[in-house]
Amino acid sequence: YNVTSYGALIVEGKRFGRLEKTSSFSLPLTPAPSATPSESSAPSMSPSSSARPSASFSPTETCYWIDVSVLFDYGSHETSWDVQRINDVGDNIVVKTYQGTNNDKLTLQKISMCLEEGQYEFTIYDSYGDGLY
Repeated sequence: YNVTSYGALIVEGKRFGRLEKTSSFSLPLTPAPSATPSESSAPSMSPSSSARPSASFSPTETCYWIDVSVLFDYGSHETSWDVQRINDVGDNIVVKTYQGTNNDKLTLQKISMCLEEGQYEFTIYDSYGDGLY
């Protein structure tokens, strides 16, 4: 399994038993500095024009996309996961949960969600206790 945001790896899974809780992560992610400088062209002095008017919508809340990808094993119905938001008083609030079914057996499930800025934690569970293999 793994959790990514805009292609950047947040969490990558390994073999686990009954559950694996990740260290917390923050959104938005702070991008790592690039080793190579980027080039930009000089600004244009001429105005651009468009034949069609453009519309702009401003969301009231900014959100950041993450993708949770899980490759289920034969015991897919034993596997579930959740993403929890960590608030200031230490209570975690579940923002998304997923329970595998028999139909998920040996499939890769990718769930996308948009989360507000903040601290989060990803936990994956196996009710039988043998984890994903």
